[in-house]
Amino acid sequence: MRMRDDDYLLIVDDMRVICELLTDVLTAEGFAVQASMSGEQAIDAIRARTPALIIIDQVMPGKNGLQTLREVQSLISGVPVIMISGYVEEKQDVIEARKQGLIRHFISKPFDMRYLIQLVEAIIPLPPGSDERRAVYDKTPAGKDRMPARGPK
Repeated sequence: MRMRDDDYLLIVDDMRVICELLTDVLTAEGFAVQASMSGEQAIDAIRARTPALIIIDQVMPGKNGLQTLREVQSLISGVPVIMISGYVEEKQDVIEARKQGLIRHFISKPFDMRYLIQLVEAIIPLPPGSDERRAVYDKTPAGKDRMPARGPK
């Protein structure tokens, strides 16, 4: 395992396929992952245990990503956030969120999964002395190397 036993990544996306894909790929890379399919579920997860990193979709029913992160900020601080979205119209909101310190990185859907893995590894490096690098794309079925664009659920 690449993380301390009590560390985990929190994935927040209302699309089950995205949660499953990110969970499968990041788990194969050695990360402990928990997925939430709404902002409300994410808040409950964070109240129970603080994640080492949050990967969150911006556009979700109920609380969107930014609303969720504003509530998260009132509970915890200092947790890095990667926001993902397939909607370019949300760009100004994302710029404001970065200025407010709510998010560290933004990735547009569809994106290259290898890029996301590299970003996660840069934020949460391997423990010192560990050589547990895994090539997930040697084990992942074809077609899982790109994040699907948002479409019908």
